[in-house]
Formats: sequence, C-alpha cells, structure tokens
Amino acid sequence: MSDHIAKNINKHPNFNQMDKMEQMSYALQSLFGEFIKLVVLVILFLLVGQLPLFLISFLILASIRAFAGGYHASTVFSCLIFSIGFFIIAIQAGVYFQTFVVNYRYPILGSSLLIIALKAPIPSAYRPITDMKRYYRLKSVSITIALFWCLLLSEGYLDSTKSSIGIVTISLQAMQLLIRNIKKGELLCRHLKN
Repeated sequence: MSDHIAKNINKHPNFNQMDKMEQMSYALQSLFGEFIKLVVLVILFLLVGQLPLFLISFLILASIRAFAGGYHASTVFSCLIFSIGFFIIAIQAGVYFQTFVVNYRYPILGSSLLIIALKAPIPSAYRPITDMKRYYRLKSVSITIALFWCLLLSEGYLDSTKSSIGIVTISLQAMQLLIRNIKKGELLCRHLKN
C-alpha cells in the first residue's frame, strides 16, 4: 500500500526525484506499521486492565526514543513482539519492584540519563545521521526530554506506581541504547564519514 501511495505521489508533475521514492515508501510503511502496532498494544493492555500504565510508559518511551533512537526490528511483526515484551517488562517490573525503584530512583535515573547523554542518538539504516549538526540536535533534544521526565518522575508528581513504571521505562531505553551501541560498534562513525 505504501509503495502504491509513493508511486502516485511520484507521478505528480512537481515531484521528479526518483531517489526520494524509497524514503517516502519507508516513511509510509513506518507510519502504517506504527499505527497498527499502537492499536494492537492499546487493545492488549486494555484487555488486561493496564491501559493507563501502558500509556504512561508509551508516552515516556515515544518522546525519548523519537530523538535518541534504539533497537529497530526488521519486520513489523518482530517490532510488535519486541514492543509487547518491552512494555510488559516495564509495567511488571515497575509494579513488582516499586519500592526498590522509588527508593533508588536517583541513582537509577542518574545512570540512565548519563547513558542517554553518552550513547544517543542511535541512527537506523533508513534514517542515517549524515552531519554533525543533526547529530548534536538529536542528542540535545533526547537529553532534554529525558531530563524532563527524570525531574518529573523523581519529584513525586505522579503516584509511586506510575513513577516506578516511568523510571523503569527510562532505564530500559537507556539499556537499549547501550546494548545497541555496543552491538553496532562504530555505526555512527560510518554514517558520519559517508
């Protein structure tokens, strides 16, 4: 469907850049995939009675991940499975280890923020970082958003269960960046050299 839409846009007389069609197709596939994934996740967490907890975790993750990057699955299905696992772990760990997470929120959030500051952004194959200006913009925005959430969660603006889930979500995102960075090695350097 996304290829069909991209081809129709490409037929427009004002659009004559063939190399942009692949990027447009990828963007449309991503939008459709993300929409389907979000609908499935909302239905799933609604059915198990944890929709408000999922929404807190999703909001925090989506706002940081949009700029920091992270793991990118190769198919929509594997992305859905990874996302379901991520949110189940974030919610269950936040609930079951709530006392520990809340009591140790400062070192957990501090170390997570440090990892995000050092390791973000992680580029994807379809959205490479090709210049330092964009790299530093993504890094500064991801740090700013993560800092905002860290301050909000550490100062008790949410109840302890939601705060705990938010803290676990940020720490899982930080771990994802750390693992992805180690796994890909010099991924960013290769993109900047090209």
